[in-house]
Amino acid sequence: ENQYVYHTLDPISINYSRLSNVTDEFQAILDDNEYLSQSFEQRFIAGLLYSFTYDEVSKLSKEAPIYFSTNFDIAGNMLNLISGGSETIFGSTYAQYAKADADLRLYLRWKKERTLVSRIYAGWGVPYGNSSTLPFVKQFYSGGPYSVRAFNIRSLGPGNFNAETENATTDYFDQSGNLKLEANVEYRFPLFSYLKGAFFVDAGNVWLTGDYSELEEDQLNSSFSETLFTDGKFEKDWLTEVAAGVGFGLRLDVQNFVIRLDLASPLRIPYEAKNERWNVPFFGNTDNNMTLNFAIGYPF
Repeated sequence: ENQYVYHTLDPISINYSRLSNVTDEFQAILDDNEYLSQSFEQRFIAGLLYSFTYDEVSKLSKEAPIYFSTNFDIAGNMLNLISGGSETIFGSTYAQYAKADADLRLYLRWKKERTLVSRIYAGWGVPYGNSSTLPFVKQFYSGGPYSVRAFNIRSLGPGNFNAETENATTDYFDQSGNLKLEANVEYRFPLFSYLKGAFFVDAGNVWLTGDYSELEEDQLNSSFSETLFTDGKFEKDWLTEVAAGVGFGLRLDVQNFVIRLDLASPLRIPYEAKNERWNVPFFGNTDNNMTLNFAIGYPF
């Protein structure tokens, strides 16, 4: 629209996924978790994508530029119309949902390439009609080099759920949700030549929203699924389930090509007992008290 405002519209976006050669181990995971099983059954995703971006960051003369982006993803309505309300089309189950997210960043710049960046992110997806869960590829996850860096990728949530206490082989797949909240603060400064440094604080998690009673009825004999729905649900005490971490990093920045190393440690661990969730970063007694992240590009 102008030097700051961008619009992107994909009138038709089509994805098709199908599990093949499923191992016995992974099938056991799907049998034990109806939420996960349903998310993999939605093979056909067809919808509309729209993105809005307001970006002042490229204007180097601005001392306090703002970046804001939001995305809307709506799928399944046209397929529902074409199929006459049937749950399948072309022999495949299709997904029906609405999903949106927003990313707001404020940059404060000083001389000598010193920058303080604050970021708030929120995303929410709502399955409806033909779907009881979001497709697995559309779910939110937390942790990793572009999220809460004190935790490994996809190792947080939903809520205070801890997969390792239930079944250590399922945590990667189960730890996702349809609601994500995250906040970050990072101070960036030059060290010498192309080497930059940073100190940062990250916080966030993912949760489950909606009514999954029908899925729970199918899993009455599964304590795992019951624990997932109970511990992962977004409720009024959600702030007590926010993970947090602190850390520092080194970045090799050569003409905007960035190789990044971030070392982070948990400050608050949501899946511990309520009176044991605070942790002393880098010196606490938790088993995973330090996480090293390697990535390309800045986290935000």
